[in-house]
Formats: sequence, structure tokens, C-alpha cells
Amino acid sequence: MGLPSVDTLLGIQRMLAMLNRRFAQLIFIVAAGLLVFLSITLFIQVIFRYVVKQPLPWTEELACYALVWFAVLAAAAGAWSGQHFVFRWATLILNEHLRRKLRLVVTTLTLVIVGTIAVLSYRYIDVFRGQSAISVHLDMRIPFAGIPIGLSCFFVIYFLDLLDGLIALRTNVVMSERERRETLMDTKVSEGEPVMAEQGTH
Repeated sequence: MGLPSVDTLLGIQRMLAMLNRRFAQLIFIVAAGLLVFLSITLFIQVIFRYVVKQPLPWTEELACYALVWFAVLAAAAGAWSGQHFVFRWATLILNEHLRRKLRLVVTTLTLVIVGTIAVLSYRYIDVFRGQSAISVHLDMRIPFAGIPIGLSCFFVIYFLDLLDGLIALRTNVVMSERERRETLMDTKVSEGEPVMAEQGTH
């Protein structure tokens, strides 16, 4: 049985890119909802603390817990489109093909690190078994679950990107949004063009 044809591999890449985009969109929507919740909760907190003069303790607690989830999920959503800080100066001496392979190695190392931390985080949640928040009586495993779940989202996004990059070694076509932006930014920096932050395409 021979290797899959290039057309078959391109179809797989398109499917991976679609799954990654939809997954990132879902994360983005959840993170946006949490941001709205944070804004409303903190606004209510300010009104009751400084206008009504009767602070509501539950607003501060829920805002803190929502912030844990928001921070990790928003970072995961940014990972899909390559919005994280990147050192480029050290890799510009390499040609595009070698830079692409280097990014695959870095992505693999990132997956190992993120996966390890996620597994450890899932195990650590059990430390909070039986503990509840003072004001809202929320099981403390719920707010802290945002960390391993957010890291798991990171893992899925990077894993799908890695699959796309590995298949691209055969098809020579990259469909990963993060890889597309990385290539574009590398080209602009190499040519001395000013680089502006691109907006997300969620």
C-alpha cells in the first residue's frame, strides 16, 4: 500500500485547518462571554462599594474566578492565530524551509511542556476537594479547573498545527493560520518592512 496522494493529504489539511479554526472560534466566544461577565460584575462591584456603600462580596469572588478562566482561554485563542510574542531575529539567518522545520521542533517541545503541565494541573485540582468559596459556596475545583482546561485547549490547537506542518513537508502547502502569519511576518522582517500587529480573524 503506497503513501496517500497529495490531493488526499491536502484534503486532510483542509479538514485540520477547519477543525482548528472552529475550535479557536469556540474558545474565543467563551472567552468573550467571560470578559463581558467580568465587566458587568466589576461594574456592579464599583457601584455597590462606592455609591451604595454596601459592598457585595460575591462580585469580587466571581470576578477572580472568571479571570482565571478568561486569562488561559484568551491565551489559547491567541495561540491559533500566532498572537504570542516571538523572537525572530535569531532565525532570520535560516531559509524559509529550515525556519518551518525549526517551528515544528519548537511546536513539539511546546506540546511536551504544555501537556505535562496540563496533566499535573488535572491531578492538582483534587487538592481542593471538599473546599468551597466563602461567599458563593462554589466548589473550588471549578475555578481552578480553568487552568488545565485552558492548557488542554492550547494543546489541541498546537497539536493540529503540528499535524498540518508535518503533512506540509509532503504537500509543500501550509494551511495553519499561525504558520501562515509566521511566514508572512518573517518575510516582512527579512525585507525590512514595518510589521503591524494583525487583528484576529475569528
